[in-house]
Amino acid sequence: MPLARTVPVLVLAASLGVPAADLSRVAALTGRLCDALAPWLGVPPVEPIDGDQAAGQLTALLAPVGPWDDEQVAAAVGLLFQARDATAALIGAALLADHVLADRGPAGRNPVAGIDWTLRNDAPVQCTRRIAADEVPLGGVVVPRGAPVWVVLAAAEQGPPFRPATFGAGPHSCPGAEQAVALASGVLSALSRNGWRVVAGQHVRHEPRPNIRMPAAVLVGQS
Repeated sequence: MPLARTVPVLVLAASLGVPAADLSRVAALTGRLCDALAPWLGVPPVEPIDGDQAAGQLTALLAPVGPWDDEQVAAAVGLLFQARDATAALIGAALLADHVLADRGPAGRNPVAGIDWTLRNDAPVQCTRRIAADEVPLGGVVVPRGAPVWVVLAAAEQGPPFRPATFGAGPHSCPGAEQAVALASGVLSALSRNGWRVVAGQHVRHEPRPNIRMPAAVLVGQS
């Protein structure tokens, strides 16, 4: 899972134009920002993480990359933040889906098939939160204006040919859906080409996250 968390951030940062010498630092700061803003429900870190400090240092590294204004720099930081854990969860779950696809043969047992199955059956992002802009009736209940609402994306799947529900829909849908699939596919394809396969029969534990279904570890072996 450290690989699944790091590679997508490195690839995105390099695509944004971050110099090679700064990539590792950008990945580390993105991780600190994620841990500060989206803490998991396990044992808290020994030393508190300063999210403002991590965001400031990350912004300082990204600002000189292009002729960007403050809003564009913030968008770049947000892109890395949003991609890290969600894409890592997708990679981990898609690896574990290999045994589910085993009966499809080589043609149906590939990274793209694993990613699509995962998005539809074991969504990496299980839910998201929205704020009601206006009072709205929903399922026989009136949601007052300003109320927080949990949207369970994992329960909204309709299957092909619809887009996977985990990416949401409408104006608030994930703008990086294609990038997430491409990043996950790249990692899984690289593992497959080099003979790495998920270890069958392993016990899988998931991190205690409120909205992300993240395998704590995925064991792979080289054949």
